[in-house]
This record gives sequence, structure tokens and C-alpha cells, in this order.
Amino acid sequence: MNEIMNAYYELLSKIENSSLANDVILCRKKIDHNKKLCTDIKQYYETKDPKLRLEILKNEDMIEYKQLENEVNILILRLNKIFKM
Repeated sequence: MNEIMNAYYELLSKIENSSLANDVILCRKKIDHNKKLCTDIKQYYETKDPKLRLEILKNEDMIEYKQLENEVNILILRLNKIFKM
């Protein structure tokens, strides 16, 4: 069991230092600096307006973030399958 956990933490360290992790961080920073997008997101949470949701999802920064998020989720699923967690 100890070997599995060591392998798991080693993989986790590699992932944290990978280009995927860096891309997610950079993309998130772009979103944080996009004032209009941040305002739209806050307004959506308050109103749940479907038109506003579509505007948010059509934003290039958000599209890029969602694609990266999907890659991360697939990687997590693969790791969970390997370690059968």
C-alpha cells in the first residue's frame, strides 16, 4: 500500500509541474483579469439568466478554460482507474 501511495504522490508532483497545470493557471489568470467576464459571471449567479450563461460560455477565455478543465478531469479519471480509488 505504501508503494502505491508513493507512486501516487510522485505522479501528483509531476502533474503539478506539468505544462497542463501551468496552462490551467495561466488561463485562470486571464479570466480573473477579464473584468467583463467576471462581472457577467457574478451577475449570472445572481440572476441565472440563460442568455448571460451563453455569453459566458462563448467567451474565448472561458472556452479555453473549459477545454483544459476537461483534460484535467480525464487525467484524474485515468489515475483513479490505475489506482482503483
